[in-house]
Amino acid sequence: MDIIYEIRRRHLVQKQTITEISRDMGLSRPTVRKHLNTVEEPKYVRKQPAAPKLGQFEEQLVGAS
Repeated sequence: MDIIYEIRRRHLVQKQTITEISRDMGLSRPTVRKHLNTVEEPKYVRKQPAAPKLGQFEEQLVGAS
């Protein structure tokens, strides 16, 4: 995530405040704080596999072929 590295670089190297970073990048201050406090990149993990919309009709569709 390039945005996390950019936020950290601006804060640690350029010594910009959280308010300046949020204003320049168009992010909220809590978002900037969250990215400064994260240790590793956030990864999306789906909790439950997506159910197919036509799952209840699968037998009919396969049988019609």
